[in-house]
Amino acid sequence: MPNGLPTLSAIHSELICWVWNFILQLTIYDSDKGRAVASILIAALDGMAIQQSLDVLPEERDEMVETFVDFFLKSIPAYLNSNK
Repeated sequence: MPNGLPTLSAIHSELICWVWNFILQLTIYDSDKGRAVASILIAALDGMAIQQSLDVLPEERDEMVETFVDFFLKSIPAYLNSNK
């Protein structure tokens, strides 16, 4: 861990696991919309990984990660419920 921070690979792996568990909990993985939402989540996570590799993320990421997770936890179910 450089500078006491987790590696990009470790963060990415943890986030991918989180996304998969999130998708399974919503039971959306077997629908076209569910797969599209999963793709959006993965793209967002990849964007975060790119930003980290470019060293443009703040050192203190707790609030940013909390906002990121909160946004998707609230927006995805609302989107899927309104587009059944």
